[in-house]
Amino acid sequence: MASRVTYRSRPLQQQVLLRAPGQPVHRHLQRISSDVTREAKALADARLSSGSVSRRVRDASVSGRYRDSFSTSSAQSGAGPRFTVRNTAPHALILERGSRPHVIMPRRQGGVLAFGDGTGLGTVFARRVDHPGTSAYHILDTALRRVMARYR
Repeated sequence: MASRVTYRSRPLQQQVLLRAPGQPVHRHLQRISSDVTREAKALADARLSSGSVSRRVRDASVSGRYRDSFSTSSAQSGAGPRFTVRNTAPHALILERGSRPHVIMPRRQGGVLAFGDGTGLGTVFARRVDHPGTSAYHILDTALRRVMARYR
């Protein structure tokens, strides 16, 4: 699942001439969305490379894919411009919002789960895993708050 933050300028601040593509309101929102994307990538680098996250998330292929999956899109409607900053990585929602404790079971009945221990010393087998859940990182939320604080 992807996580995303969508924001729109307030209707009273928009005037028909100023909100058209290339005009001041549109350019301002475009600048904000670019800044949020840049800030989110920097936060992802900082938070996911720290010692407090699991080895799996710190792995460059996982954290790099998350960082590189931030993007900005825009749409124009009668209400004015709308910019969306999103992350399309498969694990984005779990990193952004966290997860509750849950049980992991094999896909096939009678099957076994196999996990590499990350040290290269061997594999751990289990019929059931009680996952403790994960803490949320709130990367997009924090990036949006930080950027909006600069524009106040």
